[in-house]
Amino acid sequence: MPGLLVFSLRLLIEALLVPVRGVLRAFGVGRDADRPEPAEPAEPAVAAEPPSAPTSTARERPPQRRAAPRRTEPTRGEVAAMREAAREAETGGADSVGAQVHVAEPWAGYDEMRLDEILARLEDATEVELAVVSAYERGHEARQAILLAAGEPA
Repeated sequence: MPGLLVFSLRLLIEALLVPVRGVLRAFGVGRDADRPEPAEPAEPAVAAEPPSAPTSTARERPPQRRAAPRRTEPTRGEVAAMREAAREAETGGADSVGAQVHVAEPWAGYDEMRLDEILARLEDATEVELAVVSAYERGHEARQAILLAAGEPA
């Protein structure tokens, strides 16, 4: 089962990368577009004299290696970052718990009331009213005095 999950995530990532790769190709990023192709070596002319032995004491440079072609597949770190981004896109971000809950005003005129008026009304409130006020305040102004009066820990 984990193999199927990895396969589907990889397929999703590949599908998301197709337009990005197209744009990169359009701008010539990731390839050697600026470098001219090496010219074919000309036929060496026949030397009249045999080449003499090198007399300098400097070391000869070893022939330069051609750079290995860049990988077209993402690295493990890039894959992990893409998986995390896909998870966050599905769930709504790292801080999201999934579903969003909208809590209406605990009672009519709540938003227009002053702090001392709300605290006075909470003195005689039921457990349900305290829970509704607590949920509403956490999602809106998060006033500490009201949250404490509603029974929220500090």
